[in-house]
Amino acid sequence: MLGLKHGINTIVDHDPEWSRAFMEERARIHAAIGTVARGIEHYGSTAVDGLKAKPILDILVGVAPGSVQMLHVFAAGANTEAPPAPPSQGAALPNFKDLLLRSLGK
Repeated sequence: MLGLKHGINTIVDHDPEWSRAFMEERARIHAAIGTVARGIEHYGSTAVDGLKAKPILDILVGVAPGSVQMLHVFAAGANTEAPPAPPSQGAALPNFKDLLLRSLGK
C-alpha cells in the first residue's frame, strides 16, 4: 500500500513492495528527464528494510545547475536540442515538482 488520505497520518509495517514501487518511479522519472537527473534516490523511512513508516515514497532527484530551465523545456514538450536562456536575475523559477509531474503526465 502506498499513499494516505488527506489529513491521515498512519505508520505501517515495512512493505517489500516499496522498493519495487521506487524502481518503477525511478524508471519513469529517468524516462521523462533523462540525463538532466544526476541521481535519483529513494530515501526516508520507506527506504529502510524492516522499518515502520508512513506509506509515502520519498524520492530525491539531483540535477545539474541550470537544469530547472531544461526541465521546463521537457515539461513543455519543446525541442531539447538547445538549452533555454537563463532566467533574468530575480525572475521566479518554475516549481520543480510541478514541472516534474507535468513531464511524467500526472
